[in-house]
Amino acid sequence: MAGVPALGWPQWLADSLGLSYTRYGLGGATSSVIVDKLLPRVRTRYAVGVLNMGTNDALGKWDATVFEQNFGLAAETLVSHCDKVLALTVPVSAEATEIIRRVAADLGVLVIDAEVRGPRLLKPDGVHPTALGHLAIADRAAEALGAQLPSGSAVQQGQGRLGAGYHLGYAVGSSRSAMRKVAKLALRR
Repeated sequence: MAGVPALGWPQWLADSLGLSYTRYGLGGATSSVIVDKLLPRVRTRYAVGVLNMGTNDALGKWDATVFEQNFGLAAETLVSHCDKVLALTVPVSAEATEIIRRVAADLGVLVIDAEVRGPRLLKPDGVHPTALGHLAIADRAAEALGAQLPSGSAVQQGQGRLGAGYHLGYAVGSSRSAMRKVAKLALRR
């Protein structure tokens, strides 16, 4: 997108810090899956650990108690294995974000704002960042660590313009995302 390599924000951050990157993520995983399947893989020491959980919980069957327990366990595990730990907010859920902020404060985990908006930073699904969105989140994480911003080393090729087809797809995707949110709210009542 706009000449920026399509890397996830943790990869951008690791590159900026001169660290190797180990990914334990699993697309679509809820906090329960992360705790049950991925957390046991964390066995060695790391300079920086990143924790991104809650979006799939919030978009699915939300249970604040389960999420808080899972986030707490995951954060405690990373704190015991990492020199520094970062956790992302959950832009689709104020309640999940509040839990993250509260638990993180108790454990010394740095919380990074993951909210990005607009077609240059957010994909049409209204959930996933674009390549530029990932870079923006990586810059926030680097800033929180007092490190060099990854965007300073990003290679931009071309004009960075988005075509009409992308904007149309973004509008349609945003509409679908809004309708899903309305339907979910209606079902909760």
